[in-house]
Amino acid sequence: MPHTPWAQRELVRYLFTHTRVERVQATTDPENRAEVRCLEKIGFRLEGIVRRAQWRGGRWHDQLLYSILRDEFDQKTAGPSAGSTP
Repeated sequence: MPHTPWAQRELVRYLFTHTRVERVQATTDPENRAEVRCLEKIGFRLEGIVRRAQWRGGRWHDQLLYSILRDEFDQKTAGPSAGSTP
């Protein structure tokens, strides 16, 4: 996913509006602080750590698992900044 909260929010909005998905999930490297901030800003919740989930640079790396449910997204985007753009 891109590191722009607006772009991530619009992608999630599209998935919930145009498909029947109930949940969207994302994984990211724990050291990727920009991605963690973006996910949390649009309402994703940390579910846990997927240990040694990615082989990169000659070693295993953990991944953070985040998700957001349809009703959580609906509640989050119903606020005053729901339609804001970058």
